[in-house]
Amino acid sequence: MTAKQNISSRRLRLLRLFLDVVLNGKFTREAFKLYVSDRWITIRGVCEKLQKQGKGWGKSAIQTIIWRDKERLEQVFGEKILVDILEYTDTNLDNYEKRLVEAMVKYSNNSGLLCGSIVLKFPEPEMATELTDEDFTDFLQTIKPYLKLHMKYITENLDEKAVGYCKYIIASNVLSGVDLERKKYLMMLLEGENNGTD
Repeated sequence: MTAKQNISSRRLRLLRLFLDVVLNGKFTREAFKLYVSDRWITIRGVCEKLQKQGKGWGKSAIQTIIWRDKERLEQVFGEKILVDILEYTDTNLDNYEKRLVEAMVKYSNNSGLLCGSIVLKFPEPEMATELTDEDFTDFLQTIKPYLKLHMKYITENLDEKAVGYCKYIIASNVLSGVDLERKKYLMMLLEGENNGTD
């Protein structure tokens, strides 16, 4: 490939995805990242850098880590991913894109943030690298009430007297008038029989 060769925007995006997976997150370990980030570094140089970070690993351990991460990359993405992205213009890139996005989502340093911050069980995702502004805004508005921080705020600011009253009317079997009507409405809400009516 020459320096002036044009790469399509999709291929460039896939290359960025590949570098993101390899150099960021948890897909590869620090030793591998150091080794592939500096074309002049040796295994010994990686050992010295890691020792400065307080990670005293021997040369053979570092060599094993680098080899295993390389094998893992080849196992997940294939040996020719970079060649296919950069040079083979007739290669179908859909499979590479799917595997790269899945690996990035799974091994990102923020991989558990979305599900861990929300009191909802998400459906199995359909991986996408694009979404309209409208769909993104709708999604945020849908999940916002279920953010753990939002739920914590609501919990801390609930009226204790109202909570106590609701527990009372749920438990009581001798209600009448307004209390009985409120119990019926509350029970419909809690048991899912209200179907959104007022």
